Amino acid sequence: MYGIDLNPVEMEQKRAKMGALVAEADPLHELLNELTQSACDAIHGKTIVHIGFCLGGRLALEAGLHLHNSAGAVSFHGLMSFFRAQSEEKANTKTKILVLNGHQDPLVTGDDAQEAKRYWTSLGMDFQFIDFSNTMHSFMLPSANNPDHGSQYNPQTAQRGYRYLANFLEEFV
Repeated sequence: MYGIDLNPVEMEQKRAKMGALVAEADPLHELLNELTQSACDAIHGKTIVHIGFCLGGRLALEAGLHLHNSAGAVSFHGLMSFFRAQSEEKANTKTKILVLNGHQDPLVTGDDAQEAKRYWTSLGMDFQFIDFSNTMHSFMLPSANNPDHGSQYNPQTAQRGYRYLANFLEEFV
C-alpha cells in the first residue's frame, strides 16, 4: 500500500501515513482503482469483493462504494469514516456490504456505526452490520494484546468472523 519497504513501524509514523492516505477522496479512490485493476488484470469475468481489516476494512468499504466494478465489500474491525459518495448516482449502490465489528471497539463509536447504517439505508444498499459482544478492535489479529487501548485478539469472534465471511462470499458464487 505504501510502497516496498515503506511500511511504518512506529505508531506516530503509522498515523501520519494513514492520515495522508485517507486525507482526500479523489486520490484515494484513484489509488484503490489502480490497485484493483492491477490485481484483476489477468482475471476476466470474475466477481470483485474487497476485503480488509482495520484501515483496510475502511478501504474495502471505500472501494465497494466508489468503484462500480465491485460486487461486495467486507470490513473486519474497520473504520466507519469512509468518504460518502457525492451523489446517489456516483455511489455503487449494487455493492453488498458486510461489516464485522467489535462492540467494544473504541475506533467505531455507536454514532459512527449508526451514521454508516443510515447512509447505506438512504441509498437502498444491501448491508449487514454485525456487532460482536465482548469484542474490541483487532479481534482478528492473533498478536493484538493491548486491551488498555481497546485492541484485543478474540479467537471465538475471529472464528465467527471467518464463518460470516464464507457465508457472505457464497452469495457471489
